[in-house]
Parts: sequence; C-alpha cells; structure tokens
Amino acid sequence: MKKLILSLILSLASAANAQMTVVSPFTAGSIVDITCRKIFDIYDSMNSSSTVFLVMPGADHMIAHRHFITMTEHSVFCAGSGVGGFNQHNNPKISPPVDTLKPIVDVYSLSHFILAPAKSPSLEELMINSKRTGKSILVGAPSSNAALVLTYVLEKNNVKFEIVAYKKPSDAVVSLVDGSLDTYVDGGSIKLLGDIAGIKEIAHVSIGSDKTTTVNLHKKYRDLENIVSKVTLYARSNTSDSEIQLLNTRLNTVMNSDQFQIFRKERLSMVQMTNGTVKQANQTITNIGVYLKNVHN
Repeated sequence: MKKLILSLILSLASAANAQMTVVSPFTAGSIVDITCRKIFDIYDSMNSSSTVFLVMPGADHMIAHRHFITMTEHSVFCAGSGVGGFNQHNNPKISPPVDTLKPIVDVYSLSHFILAPAKSPSLEELMINSKRTGKSILVGAPSSNAALVLTYVLEKNNVKFEIVAYKKPSDAVVSLVDGSLDTYVDGGSIKLLGDIAGIKEIAHVSIGSDKTTTVNLHKKYRDLENIVSKVTLYARSNTSDSEIQLLNTRLNTVMNSDQFQIFRKERLSMVQMTNGTVKQANQTITNIGVYLKNVHN
C-alpha cells in the first residue's frame, strides 16, 4: 500500500512538473492573456516546469474549447465564464458541453468599462436617442458574452442593439476614434493603455467597490453580478480529482506569491481576485447554470 501511495504521489508530481500547454482564447496582449502568462511564468519558476502558450481567439472561445478537449498532452485552459454555461445556453448545437471541462481555480472577476467616442453623450442619452430615432446601438466587445453586461441593460430599457465582435482591442480603438462604433465593452485591455484621445468611458460594471468615477451599472442592475466575466483555469473532464487538487494548490501558491502580488498592484487594480478552492470554482459553474435557468423560465 505504501508503494502504491508513493507511486501515485510521484505520478502526480511528474504530471504537474512536465511541460504544460496553456490554451487561451484571449488575444495576445489582452488583460487576461498577460495575467495567465504571468501566472505560468511564476508557476514554472516554482515548479521547474516549462509552459507553452497556444492562443486561439474567436467564436466566443468555442474554437479554443473544441481544440482543448481533443488534446492528449498535459494542458490547462485559461478561459472565461462563456465556456462554463453561456455558450452552451446560447449555442447548444456548436458549443462543447460544460461537462467536458473541470474547473481548477477561479482567477478573478473582470470589471467592464463601457467606452464610447469622445463626442458621445451619456449612456442614458444614447438610449433615449436610440428609442427616438429607431437606430440600433452598436455594441463592440471581444465576445458576445462580454457584450452581455451592456446588452442586458439595453434590453431592460427596450433599446435595440447590434453586437460587433472584435478579435483585437486595437481594432475597436480605431472604430471608437472614427465614430463608426457607438460603444465598446472593455474588460480592461484598453484601460491598460491609459487615456486615448478620441475615446471616453461613459459607464462601468464592477462588483463591490466602484473602479472609476463613471456610473457603476451594477448598483441599478443587480443581476449583472451573474453576467460579469470571470476567468477560470480548467482541466479536461478526464483529469483526476487528485491532479486537479494538486494544480489548485500550486496555482493558489502562485497567486498569493510576492511576485504575483506586485504584478497585481501594477496591472490588475481593476479586477476582483477570486482565487480559492476547487469547490468554489465548481460553484461558479453551478451559479451560472442556475442563473441561466431562472432568467429564461
């Protein structure tokens, strides 16, 4: 029995220390991309491992999700809450099921910043003008799931909208500056660039304290708490619970390290860290399922 336990421990340690591939559906340079890269830079230094990043943006993370679950090498999936219920609800015929993934650890909840051209009126005025003219508000976002924090508000106010998906935040910046896009839901990638001439923030969504001086839509629309994008590290469904627990422990050590805390203060002041247990990560998925079931019943 002792030999069996020792063999299991060595096997888990070997799997955790081997070369790892991190699949990411986020554009290189985005706030989530740089966060996941920082996490695994520190992880490698702590565990003598070697991590390779595979960036596969597009299709609300479904392209990356479909690829990830076919992989056989040691890998994890750094993805948003879209793969944890929203994609399956909105696109059940093309999205892989939720149960193809096992959550390892939540990383953080994003704050969302509603950006608009510099000459844009307030969000309230935009909605009034849209209803008066019958013109849809163009909502840009990195994914339709990210757009939900704004389209939810527009639906509540009976305002028509169209979603425009952007693979790269830089493309959205151009559209905002030239006025061809009415709004863009930024998870922080554009905010990291600082003030940009021709763009302004007209609202934001953050859970807990306000992140900026603009109106925090969560204070009026409480259901946004269930819609705000969350970043989670996932394993494939055939990964053992023991390996997931080991990864959770190691990743929490990374996120609590001095190295990551310095990075957090410098780059992540706009997010709400949520790292915790495997059970808590699973509860995130459960909460999304309950919300989606209740909101459409």
